[in-house]
Amino acid sequence: MEFDQTVKWHNALASEFYLDAESGKVASGKASGNIVTLNLTTPSAALSLTKIDSETWSQSNLLR
Repeated sequence: MEFDQTVKWHNALASEFYLDAESGKVASGKASGNIVTLNLTTPSAALSLTKIDSETWSQSNLLR
């Protein structure tokens, strides 16, 4: 993912991403400047990527 500013990655963020509304598909990630690269648990043909489930999100676990 590309952002308009530098971001910091924390390993706990992996559980905050959803592929086609399914959790547990992102194993890890890394940030380099304004680019975040996600490593998936298995190959995926997902059509959507979302972050933060409105029912379970935590302010201490935000991409900054």
